Amino acid sequence: MRVLVVQYAGDYLAAHEMAQSSDAETYYGHRYVLEQLSSINNLYGETAILCCSSPRIYDAKLPSGLRLIGAGLNRNPKSDGAIRIMAEFDPTHLIVLGPLTRFIKWGLKTNRALLCVCADSFDINPLRRLIRYGRIASVLNDTRVSLVANHGIPSCLSLARIGVDRRKIIPWDWPHTRQPRDLEPKQSVGELPLTLFFAGLVTKRKGVGELIRAVAELRRRGIQASAKIAGAGEIERYRKLAHSLRVGDDIHFLGLVSNHQVLDQMRQAAIVVVPSQHEYPEGLPLTIYEAFCARTPIVASDHPMFVSRLSHRKNAMIFRAGHFKELADRVEELLDDNELYSSISNEAQTAWEALQLPVKWGGLLHRWLSDTEEDRLWLRSHLLDSPLYQLRSTEKE
Repeated sequence: MRVLVVQYAGDYLAAHEMAQSSDAETYYGHRYVLEQLSSINNLYGETAILCCSSPRIYDAKLPSGLRLIGAGLNRNPKSDGAIRIMAEFDPTHLIVLGPLTRFIKWGLKTNRALLCVCADSFDINPLRRLIRYGRIASVLNDTRVSLVANHGIPSCLSLARIGVDRRKIIPWDWPHTRQPRDLEPKQSVGELPLTLFFAGLVTKRKGVGELIRAVAELRRRGIQASAKIAGAGEIERYRKLAHSLRVGDDIHFLGLVSNHQVLDQMRQAAIVVVPSQHEYPEGLPLTIYEAFCARTPIVASDHPMFVSRLSHRKNAMIFRAGHFKELADRVEELLDDNELYSSISNEAQTAWEALQLPVKWGGLLHRWLSDTEEDRLWLRSHLLDSPLYQLRSTEKE
């Protein structure tokens, strides 16, 4: 076999270098992905992962034999460079990470064995979806696409709603080594500074503007709130917004931080805010898993991918996406009600367990490549349309 894994953005060479120098990772799962793909390289044949929009161009081979390729297309995303690299590698098996229609179509045209693995939702404006992904449902329904995996049940249901055949959709998850039970529940905000914590892309559709405006609103109400924002993106734009709202000294941009530091920051914060707008094609962000592990109450938007997994005033506080005053209201409710705050923190283990799925990213790839009768039966038994998920997938469909 020649196995090629393709994703749009990222830099796995940087992830490898960080792991070698500091035993850390910026994004959860990068080390796990490299371990799994190294194992696939050893078991099945030459394996490579291609990051198209990487910040630099490289083609490196790890000691395990795994190839890491960066196409450097971040300045020219419409370039044919990635397609040329794919053709030169000449894979027998193509694994496309994300709804990258162009690359999937290349795999179909050139008759490669095809697996698509996403972490995306598709409940967005139909015109925006068409512009962004093309006729993605018909492409994924092609019989030559073996399986379509998506991160979590809600995102799989969003695939089904746009017309992808449920009999080829399979929910997957990352393996999680930390659990909420590792830490004691929080009882109240206490006398510590009221810090709201956000981790993710610093962009409009991730709701960063609503978070900053909510801090300003809380300050207007006499509540001494501040926010820490971890992640890359339009930092200067939102720094200017914070200063224009006179909360410049209360909004702290941390930039990219290691995944371990994210958990520490969440534990120290009073509240974790997940304010994504509906237009953002969110799957089920790891921020939610990590906030549960930190035992820090979540204030989240009513994004379609959240509302079937988060319950208002039970395991999180929910506000209407885009409404910063409602976000401020939910924060104030938690501050004023220690019993509510502690009950949400106590509920974290149960909520975390409800998110767990049996199909893990690496196991999915291994079983698909192995393709024995036993593996095919196992994968079929974990499809969205299987009895295993019938109850769970209809809970809040």
